[in-house]
Amino acid sequence: MYKIKEKKWITVETEGCAPSPRMGHLMLYQASDPRSEANRASDVSSFFVHGGMAGEKFFDDFYRLELHRVGSGFTNLSFVFPV
Repeated sequence: MYKIKEKKWITVETEGCAPSPRMGHLMLYQASDPRSEANRASDVSSFFVHGGMAGEKFFDDFYRLELHRVGSGFTNLSFVFPV
């Protein structure tokens, strides 16, 4: 995760099965909907990762990283696979 104010990358612990290292993948961010009834207790956003490659190997997999926010910080980061 990149900390903008500190201008540095940090490693965060996650739950679940993370995707293997890769390049050339597609990554999309979906912000939570604050109007949603499900998001009133906690704020949940997601990153979606699809495909990519590593060396001679090509991927056709799909992952979702859920970011659960309560207050000013993240309380839980978890990979969900397959989506």
